[in-house]
This record gives sequence, structure tokens and C-alpha cells, in this order.
Amino acid sequence: MPEDNTDNIITFQPRPQKDDRQNTRRPPPMFNIPPATKLLTGLLIAIHLVIFALTNSIEPQALDIAVYFAGFIPAHWTGMEPFYWWTPFSLIGFSLLHGGWMHLAFNVVMLVAMGSGLEKSVGIKQYLMIYVGTTLFAAFAHLALYPSSTMPIIGASGGISGIFGAMLVVMNQTRSSLDKNTLMPVIIAYIGISVLVGLMGAPDGSSVAWIAHIGGFLAGIGFMMTLLKRRK
Repeated sequence: MPEDNTDNIITFQPRPQKDDRQNTRRPPPMFNIPPATKLLTGLLIAIHLVIFALTNSIEPQALDIAVYFAGFIPAHWTGMEPFYWWTPFSLIGFSLLHGGWMHLAFNVVMLVAMGSGLEKSVGIKQYLMIYVGTTLFAAFAHLALYPSSTMPIIGASGGISGIFGAMLVVMNQTRSSLDKNTLMPVIIAYIGISVLVGLMGAPDGSSVAWIAHIGGFLAGIGFMMTLLKRRK
């Protein structure tokens, strides 16, 4: 039988032009943010910019006013403080406010880093449902532990923690980035770190709503597991 030399045949193809190579390049990952994550990120930044501009122009107490109306305060829900007509908005509104640029920057970076992957995995609709749902669970977790607290909580960390929890389930399902046997240790480590951060407080001395982080995180895991079961 004659030897097959097809592997040794050299073929010639036209060399791509410089413009063609440039047109086929994908945008760098940092600019390849999916739409819902980009929308959420832009919304958080825009709201903080407006508050910052008002604080440095016509209303020095702009953030305090925003927190008064949108910050989540457990006492409003347990009868310790009046329940106003705008109080229900605080279930989501608290996640749109941030105490400073460092607070905002950290949450935006985490949202882009983890939210982009989750949105590409589950789609816009389910991604937004997970984000909103875990934000609500974060608020209710804080309410359950501190029912009489009059201290408002703000920040998107609860929903972002939920996205992280959901992404862990996705990574475990594909087994491309996380081995099945390491999922539980990661969950335990996250809860432990959240409790530790809650006890130590933030670097600027402010308190951290650690139970809201844990509540959102566990809700994200639960939501994603339920979603995967429905897909089967």
C-alpha cells in the first residue's frame, strides 16, 4: 500500500491584509462587558456621581438625604420606627447607594468581574432575576438578625455576593474552574471571611453588613441550583 504523504503537503494561502487582521480582533475583555452588567455598573456610577455633584455644589447633605429615603433600616419593618410610603423602595434602593468612592469602586470591580461571567452563562433575564432576588434576600437576612436596628445599610454587596454564589454553582457544574469536592470548603471560607470582616469592620472604621453578604451569597447558590434543576 502506498504511503500517505498528505501530511507533508505544503499548502499556500493568501496572507491576510493588515486591515483584515484588525477587523477580526475581539475587543479586550475589560471592554467586553455584557449589556445587563454594563447597565448595572453604569447605574451605580451615575447615581454616585449625581450625589457627589450635589454634595459639592448645592446640598452638602445629599448622601444623608438619599440614605434617609433609600437606605434599608430594619426598624421601619418591625414597628420600631414609622413605616413610610417610600419604605418598600428601600428593599432595592439601598443597593444603589454607596458611602464613598472606595466603596463604589470595590463593588463595581466585583460586579464586572463576576457578573459578566454569570450573565453570559444564564442570559440577561435570569441574571437580573438572580441579582434582584439575592439583593432582597440580603436585606431580609439583615432584618432577621437585627430587627430593631435603626442604622441604615447601603451598597450593592448583597446582590454581588449573590452573583458570586451563583457563579460558584456554574463553575462547579461545568467543572472547568472548580472541582466538585472544593465547593463546600469555598462556601465555608466565604462565610468565615464575611463574619471576620463584620467583626473587624471596614478599613475606614465603618460597620459592615456581614449577614447581608452571607444572605445574598447563600441565596445566589440556592437560586442557581434551582435554575439548573429546571433546565434538566
